[in-house]
Amino acid sequence: MKGDLSIACQRCLEPYYYTYENATELFVCRDDKVAERLMDQHECIVVPGYLVDLHEIVTDELHLYARDRHPNKEDCSYNFSK
Repeated sequence: MKGDLSIACQRCLEPYYYTYENATELFVCRDDKVAERLMDQHECIVVPGYLVDLHEIVTDELHLYARDRHPNKEDCSYNFSK
């Protein structure tokens, strides 16, 4: 997944743009037994009936891997001398 995000910095609350890029490979499994066999080598999700909610997966990935503050401290307007 790759794209430009507009993010509000969690330190200074100012918006900034960040190019998000992350490659995640998920194995969709029908039950826990299959997932347990594969999870040593792969990231697995258990989805009965193989109906995957892509919106939920993408949202989770963004929350886990997108930055929450300016990548460079110098770009942040937060007063670090407090």
